[in-house]
Amino acid sequence: MDKKAKKVLKGKFSSLIVILIGALLFAFIFLPIYYIVTMSIKSQAHVISGEFSLFFFDISFDAWRETLTSESIWNGLWGSMKTASISTVIAVIIGTLAAYGFSRYTFKRDDDLLFFILTQRMLPPIAIFLPYTLIWRYLDIVGEWYNLIIPYVLISIPITVWLMHAYIDNIPIEYEESAVVEGCSQFEAFWRIVLPNALPGLIMTAMFNFALLWNEIFFALFFRNRTLPVEVSAGLQYAEITPWPSLSAQGVFLMVIPATFAFYLQKRIRELPITF
Repeated sequence: MDKKAKKVLKGKFSSLIVILIGALLFAFIFLPIYYIVTMSIKSQAHVISGEFSLFFFDISFDAWRETLTSESIWNGLWGSMKTASISTVIAVIIGTLAAYGFSRYTFKRDDDLLFFILTQRMLPPIAIFLPYTLIWRYLDIVGEWYNLIIPYVLISIPITVWLMHAYIDNIPIEYEESAVVEGCSQFEAFWRIVLPNALPGLIMTAMFNFALLWNEIFFALFFRNRTLPVEVSAGLQYAEITPWPSLSAQGVFLMVIPATFAFYLQKRIRELPITF
């Protein structure tokens, strides 16, 4: 076999390996999603029978009917939308302004302070939970939806600062300097120059924070808030009596909303005008 044939054979073998690895990764990522979707359209009797089937089974929409008519699920959905949306907006505003300050101004030990902000994301949730539990009990607001706003903002700001700091660093400062020379104030330069060019990064950061807060359950559970993850987890019981189809339908319901929202925004990001 000549060298050219060996090279072609080696290239085909490498391509086959890449395809196999890609197929394995695809199965590893999407098989659990497929399984939970199919379980949501099975009957409870079929699930607890122990019969394992991915493709051939009797379809039942009882779980979806129960999920979509459940008052607790819709209350949880509304609670998650309120807390995740408001907290995301507040965290993005504060985090973006802080990131702009770190990017455009130099002060003593600024890198250390920036790293310190990031380390706050590494704090265990229990370190935040304990003091706030005492505060909420003192104020008698345990169970109120708005008591999640402060802890949610606190856990979202560090990653917002770091993501937006990296994005703003890539916007040439000369554009702002030109705007200031033309008579704009520093805030006007930020509003008219930096913010429009940072909008794609701003949206991506907001999407990341929203998904993080949408799926958060620790604070919501212990602060007695009725968010969607809490309502879904309430269905967990013993294996024999847990309504697995209904729980699967609720799980699909839980993950479809942020995924759809992210897909919609991702398409819109591509259409945003960049003024570089």
